[in-house]
Amino acid sequence: MFEFDDSDARNILLVEGSAVASSKVRQVLTEAGVSGRLHNVSGIAEAIAYLRREPPYFAAPIPSFVLLGQVDTGSADADLVHEIQRNPTLRDIRVLAIVDERPAARSAAVAPINGDAVRRVELAKLGEVIEPGSTRRGRRGR
Repeated sequence: MFEFDDSDARNILLVEGSAVASSKVRQVLTEAGVSGRLHNVSGIAEAIAYLRREPPYFAAPIPSFVLLGQVDTGSADADLVHEIQRNPTLRDIRVLAIVDERPAARSAAVAPINGDAVRRVELAKLGEVIEPGSTRRGRRGR
């Protein structure tokens, strides 16, 4: 299970409206040995409110990573990236967009926003990107 350890400095904000998809992300992070706190919001507007510490997120920690799930964003994800880039306290946040691992779905993925501002990552490789050198428990030899 993904650890909810208050002593761990790593906070991850997941922008994902699907409970099933959120569970998959949590499982991948757990299997990769990534520890920290996973905070989940259901859309881009809610993520921006979280980063701005607007109600009800007054005490929200600043995340190290923002993971964009398969939310229907349109141009709103550019608003999120702009919010991170314009705010000096948020500039160190890395934004990762989780892409489908199937080749057909991947080719239909949205083009990168603002060049390198958003890194596209397959779900299976998410743990390795967040915590380089992490090992996948129970998945070796596959």
